[in-house]
Amino acid sequence: MYLVRFAIILLLILFFVPHTALAGNKIAVHGIYMIPYGTDAKDVSRPGWGLGGDFIIGLPGTRDILLGVLGIEYVNLMSNSLDLATDVEGVILPYTKQTDQWYGRLRFGGQIGGLGNGFLRPYLGLNGALVIYSINTDLNFHPSSGEQDFTEHAYDETHAVFGADITLGLDMNVSEHVSVDGGVKYLKSFGVPDQLGGSSVKIYPQYFQVCLGVGISILPADLE
Repeated sequence: MYLVRFAIILLLILFFVPHTALAGNKIAVHGIYMIPYGTDAKDVSRPGWGLGGDFIIGLPGTRDILLGVLGIEYVNLMSNSLDLATDVEGVILPYTKQTDQWYGRLRFGGQIGGLGNGFLRPYLGLNGALVIYSINTDLNFHPSSGEQDFTEHAYDETHAVFGADITLGLDMNVSEHVSVDGGVKYLKSFGVPDQLGGSSVKIYPQYFQVCLGVGISILPADLE
């Protein structure tokens, strides 16, 4: 209900604020801090940092109120090293277990607001996404007999699933073509294998993202 009320208020504000009647576009690059939410996500991942980019297209005839969005994201959800040792024919062989998990999204959808002539340009977005989870584990052995270190690739798993997100953001139009863009996203993925292949149980992880970046407005040559 709160999101519906926000969308209605946002539409009314944007409709009555003066706008150029022609559509514009924007390219944005932003940093991401992603936080697992709920048991499904917290059990298999950790908070992580990443990067993202968006191409935002103003739809003709909508006074820069309704926009199309195409975006891509990459987040490292886990990078963990653990020093261990194993007994090989009576010889203790130390090794480091290195595990990395990353999360990528190709998202597509739309948003209300985010362009126009004002300084403060709030927006609400709704997107579907192709989500890719990948995890790999390497064992880096450190022989004590003077031999060179060597690595054994222990585990590698990648899965693609569908997902969705809701975005609440604010674009600050600091100059004619440059803006500062920040927001919060709620994300959900559908049908991810538990531990990315370690179990047949499906999970539905949820996340929050905090994003901050820079946008560059791009207008057709005849509108600049």
